[in-house]
Amino acid sequence: MVSELIKETELRDNNEVYKKLCGIVAKQFLSGNGVNGNIRFGELEINNFSICFGAGVNGESGSKGVYVKIPKADLFLKEHRTILPLTDADRKFGEAEYNSLVHISKYWQSDDLSISFVQPIGFLKDYNAIVTRRIFAGDIFKVFRKYDLLRKLHINGRNNLMHDSLFRIGKALARFHNTTLTERIFTTGKTQKKIELYCSQLRSRGINGNFLDNIITGIRRLKDYRFNARITTTLKGLDVRNILIDHSGHVFMLDPGKLKEDYREMDLARFIVTCRILYWGGLFFFLRLCPDYSYEDSFLKGYHGSNEKVSKILVVLIIKELLKHWCMAYTVLHLKPWPKIVKVLLRYTYIDPFYKRQIQSELATLDRCR
Repeated sequence: MVSELIKETELRDNNEVYKKLCGIVAKQFLSGNGVNGNIRFGELEINNFSICFGAGVNGESGSKGVYVKIPKADLFLKEHRTILPLTDADRKFGEAEYNSLVHISKYWQSDDLSISFVQPIGFLKDYNAIVTRRIFAGDIFKVFRKYDLLRKLHINGRNNLMHDSLFRIGKALARFHNTTLTERIFTTGKTQKKIELYCSQLRSRGINGNFLDNIITGIRRLKDYRFNARITTTLKGLDVRNILIDHSGHVFMLDPGKLKEDYREMDLARFIVTCRILYWGGLFFFLRLCPDYSYEDSFLKGYHGSNEKVSKILVVLIIKELLKHWCMAYTVLHLKPWPKIVKVLLRYTYIDPFYKRQIQSELATLDRCR
């Protein structure tokens, strides 16, 4: 049922809805003892999947702040990126993320590792707005990119900071997974179908058929294999771009996405692939750079607690994730209002060579690993 509040405001533009939200946030989350009324609201930030703003206030007991995020299912497909109206998909998206944060606040136990998830404090259902404690930190992917580039240039940077951070992230994720682990047999059937679907989409984009056939053949060889595996609660939003780090090295995880029961390697594959596309959108975009593999090794060592060898399950899921991101890259490129020549140049100089090289490497690993 659509509330009267939405009926009243659904035709208003972002600024009107923003002002209304500011009043609600001030009253519900930033009022109380010790608040002097000097509340500051940040500007609206609009990205592909949400519209956000921050707010803060100084009081006798110190300062406090909140962050307001309005998840939107498909902003990247829309010409006009507005808060209202809210679709059913938007609402499911927002409620799933809020419920995930509430669940994680109970079961994520890694404060001793200085790895924390953002703390949810409220959900404004009429606006699909998630309210969390505000975090004052910077994007870890920017720090990661900086130090990886310095490493490539043989300039001493704070590489240990990134190795340590990724190790701790892996260890914290393992703790969370261990709260719901159950034994299961992994077969490639379901994953194979998704891989074939992604390959079909890429084939329609003109990607070399022989290359795609080699991927499918490599996965089909495993169709009769049965691997001992473990199912756990996974985080569909696990992405290096959703992580912050402060000056003390404390790491904050932002968006868990929808929680899903899946193989634990699914989270590992998600995170590893987002690390590999770290340079996407940066100044070194055209060089097809990829972070040094020692970084993801640190993440895996933190997760496994040892030098456990990469399993075939993880490699297969990494290949699936790479194909998914390759298809997404084409979708994003298609939506960009760039001249056709620029899009063609990006495709042939960056997108296709990058993903082909990554997948070829994984196929070779698949043949070697147990």
